Amino acid sequence: MVYPELKELILFSKHIGETNDDFFAMFEAEIGPTNEDWSETFTFNVVSPKWLHKSLKTSGIEIGHGMLIMNSLNVTLIDTTIKKLLSQCERMLWEEVVFSICRYARWEYE
Repeated sequence: MVYPELKELILFSKHIGETNDDFFAMFEAEIGPTNEDWSETFTFNVVSPKWLHKSLKTSGIEIGHGMLIMNSLNVTLIDTTIKKLLSQCERMLWEEVVFSICRYARWEYE
């Protein structure tokens, strides 16, 4: 079995509205097999319900692939959530792991 591991979580960009409960952040998660020294990049957009609501007022539609929605920007909770998702993505081959992770995040090669 191949077990995916979160090697690093990087805050790529962050936009805060007028209040702390109004935000959009893009995180890059470096994920690779446990006991290996390489990783691939997967992207998550983290948004607040307020930011999402404002976005929907403007665009009318939002595609949610790779999106985590939370009330306050909490990096510890994001890290824990990604690790929990990865625990459900173990497969026989790395390629299968990647496809499983892609249900939740955007892969650097997509």
